[in-house]
Amino acid sequence: MLKYTVKRLLQSLVTIVLIVCAVFILLRMMPTEYFFTEDELIKLTDEQREDKLRAAGYLDPIYVQLGNFFANMFQFDIGNYYTDADLSKVEAYAATLSEDNKTSSILKTFYKKMVSTPDAYYGKLSDKNRAYVDAYLAEHPEDTVTAELLAAYDAKAMTEDLMKVVADQVGINIFHFNFTFYLGESRRIAQGQPVLDVIGSKFGVSMRLGLISVAISLLVGVTMGVFQARFKDGLVDQIGTAYTVFVNAVPHLVSYSLILVFGSRVLGLPQRYQLDNVTVSSILPVVCLSIGSIASYMLWIRRYMVDELNKDYIRLARLKGLSTQQVMFKHVLKNAFVPMVQQLPVSILLTVGGSILVERFFAVPGMGPLLTDAIGRYDCNLVQAIVMLYASLGIIGLFIGDVLMTLIDPRIRLTSKGGSR
Repeated sequence: MLKYTVKRLLQSLVTIVLIVCAVFILLRMMPTEYFFTEDELIKLTDEQREDKLRAAGYLDPIYVQLGNFFANMFQFDIGNYYTDADLSKVEAYAATLSEDNKTSSILKTFYKKMVSTPDAYYGKLSDKNRAYVDAYLAEHPEDTVTAELLAAYDAKAMTEDLMKVVADQVGINIFHFNFTFYLGESRRIAQGQPVLDVIGSKFGVSMRLGLISVAISLLVGVTMGVFQARFKDGLVDQIGTAYTVFVNAVPHLVSYSLILVFGSRVLGLPQRYQLDNVTVSSILPVVCLSIGSIASYMLWIRRYMVDELNKDYIRLARLKGLSTQQVMFKHVLKNAFVPMVQQLPVSILLTVGGSILVERFFAVPGMGPLLTDAIGRYDCNLVQAIVMLYASLGIIGLFIGDVLMTLIDPRIRLTSKGGSR
């Protein structure tokens, strides 16, 4: 199992890298005008555009750009420095140094500047503000930290020993390890924002709706599929077959419109997704997301269960005296579920991607329309990040599906020769 896992992970990594490289090269082959915003295209001259492209590295050879992209993707930072959270602690400490608001404010700013980037602030403390600090020190001689910081300020030397004094006094750790996964900034959809922040603000909405719809689809679809197989050619089977045919035959836009009209006019549900009424306004989108999956699960389970019911081991189980319920759930459903379980993790993980049609239809601020919008507005960095996300989730889902198949059916081996996957 370990050998298979390592091999599959390496294959997956190579696949993702190839996909990223292909998309990157295709995006870099577009005209350079698409790397500017609409305002920049109007205001900048040709020379200014060329200078900006050269500064950003877009005029470098494609292999150089690709190397820089991967080099900038992972950033490590190890050393003695203060984070924003540490600086907040320093500010909180400085705020307690005096009841005089003016002195406290000066000391707070003084502390923050000295411990964050002292080299940039030599000579920036005015004589008036220094007088406030000196007055405070005269009243509070026990505050050695401020005195030592002021001495370091005068000597233009912020030593590590002094940093440790401040750290001990305030209760923070100056040694940090920072890892950053960076894919660039959005150029058009959300100008100046990191693409990971843009995706992060939307994928939660799509995942929530998607997971709810998957749960409903599995519960209803599998249950109906079992009843269809159990009562083959009966009324339940005919109703389920009619539903499956209807869902697959009628265009999604038509079925979604029918659900919208019925839900809004008969049930009084909101026609559009509302941020201030998320629960109720999510009902119609979830229903629309579920109807297609329910039909697929019904058809899949029925088909495989009917095939399993005609096999010899089922006849043998019945001859041994097993009840119909035991045969259906202990043997038939378990074996019929094996082919479907491989695709189930992919379906769950890719709920992050949302549904383009459903989310546009109900104005859901999710991931569904984001890729098409990014392509339509030539937001290259955002397109790159979304493609990488979808590729990674799809590959991870297939890997988890393989593992689940071995857990459900012990006869399946991932590492043995002959019949291995």
